[in-house]
Amino acid sequence: MNSTESLRKLHAVIQRLNSAQGWEQETDQAAQIQKELLKLLPAPLGHACTAWRENDGTLVIACPNGALAGKLRHLAPRIMHQIRATDAQVTAIRIEVQAKTWKEIPRETRSARVEVDAGVVDGLTGLADSMAPGDLPDALRRLAGHLREGRRNGAD
Repeated sequence: MNSTESLRKLHAVIQRLNSAQGWEQETDQAAQIQKELLKLLPAPLGHACTAWRENDGTLVIACPNGALAGKLRHLAPRIMHQIRATDAQVTAIRIEVQAKTWKEIPRETRSARVEVDAGVVDGLTGLADSMAPGDLPDALRRLAGHLREGRRNGAD
């Protein structure tokens, strides 16, 4: 390996180190923003959200559903004021809903059975029987059947 080739490789390594240093700064900044957000928001809301600052100064807060997004939009002016106290580069806030896909939800949560009282199942059946024939009473009977089956399997 000649000296020119060695210098090129050294230059490439230095460039990678410089870009890695930039990533480290971005990661530290994102962690700081997340930490501030956790201080500002009630615990369940703060832990459900992820925040970062984009290059244009927009603070993006991602949450898993529309209900939380609505609450965040309500709190946005207060969040903006308090985040700007620690990060003057924040110029705007954008709230995003990033719902989890079925595969991202833990299997234990997906397969959790909901205990339904037998009276509820009987009530659904009674309601379906009191209605005129149609799609809705049929759907209520199917739901009652599924719930009844789940109660039997849960008793095993």
